[in-house]
Amino acid sequence: MRSLNPPELDAEGIYSRIANARNEPARARLLESADKVLEAYGRYEDAAGLCALLDRADVLPAIPADLTSSYIYLGKARPEWRGAILANNKGGTCPMCTVGRVSTLDHYLPQGSFPEFAILPLNLVPACSVCQSNKRQLYREADEPMFLHLYFDDLPLDERYLFADVDVVETGISLDYWVEPPRSMPPGVAQRQPSGLSRRWPDSVRYERSSKPPRTCAFVKLRSLSHQTTQIYAHYAPSEQEVQLVDTAFAPRPAAPAEKTVGQA
Repeated sequence: MRSLNPPELDAEGIYSRIANARNEPARARLLESADKVLEAYGRYEDAAGLCALLDRADVLPAIPADLTSSYIYLGKARPEWRGAILANNKGGTCPMCTVGRVSTLDHYLPQGSFPEFAILPLNLVPACSVCQSNKRQLYREADEPMFLHLYFDDLPLDERYLFADVDVVETGISLDYWVEPPRSMPPGVAQRQPSGLSRRWPDSVRYERSSKPPRTCAFVKLRSLSHQTTQIYAHYAPSEQEVQLVDTAFAPRPAAPAEKTVGQA
């Protein structure tokens, strides 16, 4: 999980260019609604990491279909716009899970609920297809943002969110996962989920010794940690030394500071 620099794109210019590229009557409706949409853009930027608390804007005469269908024009009107947003994610791995390859743009506020932000660059976050699918149409819960916003929320560098307990059992290897925000994060930000991360990783996985090595993201992640763990999972018959390697494949859960209890931010 990592923060991204906001894309340096002219949101007003993008809206105008795409609106003028549309056929009638959508073009006329979009152009007439331009001021209302741009006002909504301003509220989004002002709200920053709390933009999920915004209400849907009234941007009539443009209808939701006019706005959401404009997304397909993002790469047609000027391909470099979409490319600039994707290129903002250095390295090519998904910033939400750090496992998958970026293949799409996720609408932080979903189009179905906020069609006015369908082509707002600040609402488009590079993602892999798995995280985008797992995040679905969710964005707010109990009047609080559900997810971290990678353009606005300042995330600590080189700190982990994903942890695992590794246990070698008689029939194979068992992994128990959990997601926990770094304690250095402010409480109001720490309570937000790291986008698709907590939904991408299962609560627990068991790899049977007789099984063919699975091609799940959990297996790929663990394999990537070292050549030794790759060898363990290749044959599923760990020796005492290999058991020790597996047990230390993931660093132990950080101990809570003396003045705090486990679970506090």
